[in-house]
Amino acid sequence: MFYNKTVYPVTIPKTIDVYGNEIPGTPVRGTPILADIQPTSEVLSRENYGLNSIAKKLMFCPLGFNGGDIVEYAGTLYRVDDSIEWDDYGIYALVEREHS
Repeated sequence: MFYNKTVYPVTIPKTIDVYGNEIPGTPVRGTPILADIQPTSEVLSRENYGLNSIAKKLMFCPLGFNGGDIVEYAGTLYRVDDSIEWDDYGIYALVEREHS
């Protein structure tokens, strides 16, 4: 496995306005990690890894992520849609995040 791509875990702080609505803040980058990013499709993800996802990219890395986590890769935000914990790394299905 070649971990040669830089990925940033991202948190998006939220505030509540006077009407009780959640307002997402500016994304904040975490500490960069190295990962392997590969293109994929819904069919390939399901057939090769058993992932149930519409992902366009797969991320392989030793750091654990959960479904719903946000990562930044190549200037684009992605949501972790599905994952598999493997021997010493995880396989994470990434779906491009829609802006809110």
